[in-house]
Amino acid sequence: MKRVALQVFALLMISMVLAVVSNTVRSGGLPWRGSEPDALVYSKIDWVSVDAAAPLQDDVMTLFVDARPQAQFAQQRVFGAVSLPADDLTVNWAAIRDFLDPSMTLIVYADDPNLTVRVVEFLGARGFRVQGLGGGWDAWQAAHLPEERGHQ
Repeated sequence: MKRVALQVFALLMISMVLAVVSNTVRSGGLPWRGSEPDALVYSKIDWVSVDAAAPLQDDVMTLFVDARPQAQFAQQRVFGAVSLPADDLTVNWAAIRDFLDPSMTLIVYADDPNLTVRVVEFLGARGFRVQGLGGGWDAWQAAHLPEERGHQ
């Protein structure tokens, strides 16, 4: 019985090694964590990839919303973004609500998906078309897309 169990274990290990090697060598192999891990964890949120969001930066009916704390927004942000920090939405909302048009698409990002989700849900509850940026601020920077620095 021990011998059979040992053989089964050896076959499983060999299969796993072959699968890993095959996936690594093969072009277009399967991603290990998924291409949009935020979309898996927060499935009720409409997520947009950085690749799909980048061209929308030129669309006057699309606005990027930064959910990070104000100090981080002031240092560096997506070009043309507005700040709506998730830490105190009620107070921060008063500063931008008159600026937003209900026909706009809002793309929310942060460096923490929890902040993004909080702001997406807040804006969605107020009737806006809103999406979360998959990968957030880190993905935007990694793609070397337009950003602003300094105070606004």
